[in-house]
Amino acid sequence: MNMTREQADKLRLVLQPHVGFIVTLRERMQRAGMDLDPLFKDLLKAEHALRDFAVMAHYRSCASGAGRNSNDDDQPTTNG
Repeated sequence: MNMTREQADKLRLVLQPHVGFIVTLRERMQRAGMDLDPLFKDLLKAEHALRDFAVMAHYRSCASGAGRNSNDDDQPTTNG
């Protein structure tokens, strides 16, 4: 069973503030000169993964466009 558009939209709304937090944390670490800290590298990985996940949740919440045909229920389109 796949996640519905409504479920994906709720997930996106939950993820949004977490993405904002991790971006703010990265910016603060950079300003404080902690960008050479090994944790900073892990923070960047986490930021990219969380942002990618939130974007995919957003795409899944769209009725059409963003990788979907208007007649598709919950299946993304494929390229190629």
